[in-house]
Amino acid sequence: MNDPLILAFDVGTQSMRALLVDKSGAVCAALQQIYDEPYYSRNPNWAEQRPDMYFETLCSLSSQLRAAQPEAFRRVIAAALTVFRDTVVCVDAQGRPLRDAILWMDQRRVRQPKPLPKAKKLLFAAAGMTDTIDMLTHTAICNWLAENEPEMWEKMDKYVMLSTYLSFRLTGRMADSVASMIGHIPFDYKNRVWDKNGLTRCL
Repeated sequence: MNDPLILAFDVGTQSMRALLVDKSGAVCAALQQIYDEPYYSRNPNWAEQRPDMYFETLCSLSSQLRAAQPEAFRRVIAAALTVFRDTVVCVDAQGRPLRDAILWMDQRRVRQPKPLPKAKKLLFAAAGMTDTIDMLTHTAICNWLAENEPEMWEKMDKYVMLSTYLSFRLTGRMADSVASMIGHIPFDYKNRVWDKNGLTRCL
């Protein structure tokens, strides 16, 4: 058969899979690689990882799959990427990580988040969301970074999801799918753009 195939990468927290998928969705070949160290913790309840560990694993799996299925691999016409969400990477103007990624399971908390404007506080109170907003403000990673790593925060050009960073490494474009976003970062889902006020705080 000479039907085209899609090379799909499924990036998980503990392991990654590379799959060759045909137009009907059937998996023609697959490989899995378990990470040597899924994450590390510098403090209790923290979880971090080198962003490039995921890219290196992706490249390794791609090479292994090509070696194992050379004929099928020549039929690949596109690549697809799915990544676990809510894992952030801070990059400079060249797209290079300024620090290791903070993973979705990380539980660090902000000590003294900036107070919300009075109008927003009243709005959230009227909606019965005061406790929820307080929790989100204290757990938002961007608020923790601004509070605890101000020098890195000032150098940062973009604050992106891991999926965005891996897409950039694959294509050279800092772009992502709306489906890869998460509700507590300032992304305008209706217009599919970042919040016009910029990333100065997360809630």
